[in-house]
Amino acid sequence: MLPMVNLTDLRGALVWGEDFLKKAGVEAPELTTQLLLCHLTKFNRTELFLHLEEALSEIHRTEFERLVQKRASGFPLQYILGECDFYNVTLKVAPEVFIPRPETEILVEEVLTFFKGKEEGFVLDLGTGSGAIAIALAKNLPGARIIATDISVEALKVARENALRNGIDDRVLFCASDLFESLKNEVDTENRFDAIVSNPPYIAPSEKRNLPKEVRDFEPSEALFAEEEGLFFHRRIIGSAPTYLKAGVLLALEVALGQAKKVTGLLESASCFQEVRIREDLTRVKRVICSLRT
Repeated sequence: MLPMVNLTDLRGALVWGEDFLKKAGVEAPELTTQLLLCHLTKFNRTELFLHLEEALSEIHRTEFERLVQKRASGFPLQYILGECDFYNVTLKVAPEVFIPRPETEILVEEVLTFFKGKEEGFVLDLGTGSGAIAIALAKNLPGARIIATDISVEALKVARENALRNGIDDRVLFCASDLFESLKNEVDTENRFDAIVSNPPYIAPSEKRNLPKEVRDFEPSEALFAEEEGLFFHRRIIGSAPTYLKAGVLLALEVALGQAKKVTGLLESASCFQEVRIREDLTRVKRVICSLRT
């Protein structure tokens, strides 16, 4: 047990927590400490700073120490808080699902741009995880119907809960499937999708040792890694997507650093796609590949 020096009130807790996390090498220790205390006390950040002189109970002191140590060990902050924000929606996250990243919002933007001016749409989200992409699309496309697949039954439980808490569970159908497998008998030439979107696993297993500890040791490996230099799922999606897409509609895929050229080549060699386009994220990484089915 660590000594609880200066942990008699919220101000002391902020100082102690920030110092502890900084020494542990945790990114953004000040903000992280504030968020942990808000999680513990149920204050928002403004309320927290208005109550800095408020005493901590023994229960809160013990729990705060536990949370700080857990974060210092590398356990992701989002899992501790139990939620994260993605494209203006709040999502439950747990160790069963990959934590949505801001760069994946580019995928949502691309689909929304494609559907601009259209009142309806039929969208497939492959590898939905927490349901982030499907739910963000449903919130912003009131006329859309969405099918979201994932091979993980545990992830789908989280995704369904997120759809329910965001009030769009009547327009998103979650389906246990290895990519398209469960849809083979459900989609025909009269019932194809208007867009397919996916943020598939794309990290090569050989890169595992280079990942941050909080990703490598705590996020689900099945949501991270893909064989064939990280392109196993991209190849499968590009190979099968034409069967499920209408002519002239969108396929949008997220890719890792250094994969854009290879994925573009896969689309071009498939001869079923045109107008291949690359979007960069805020760090200038070529992050999203978009194309239209011929």
